[in-house]
Amino acid sequence: MANPISLNNKYVDIEGIYYHGFEESSLVGRRGESAECIYVLINNDRELDVKIENMKYVSRVRIKGKIDITKNGHLESCKAGIKDICYFEIIK
Repeated sequence: MANPISLNNKYVDIEGIYYHGFEESSLVGRRGESAECIYVLINNDRELDVKIENMKYVSRVRIKGKIDITKNGHLESCKAGIKDICYFEIIK
């Protein structure tokens, strides 16, 4: 995501590599692109928690949610966050 500021508070449909684990919940375009990551906020969504618990540590996904440039993840390592997730698909 080149310019998250222009997308702040807007809903987006984005696809990428999702990493999850201890202190990690981020989406990148390609493996190794950590400087371009988007922090994924789950926000106590039990159905989404179950999907994520049952997937591999690294999976290709499609997410629809709202960009928030104030949510930058653990140690502010991401450019922005994606919250209010209304769609989450694991791509095989």
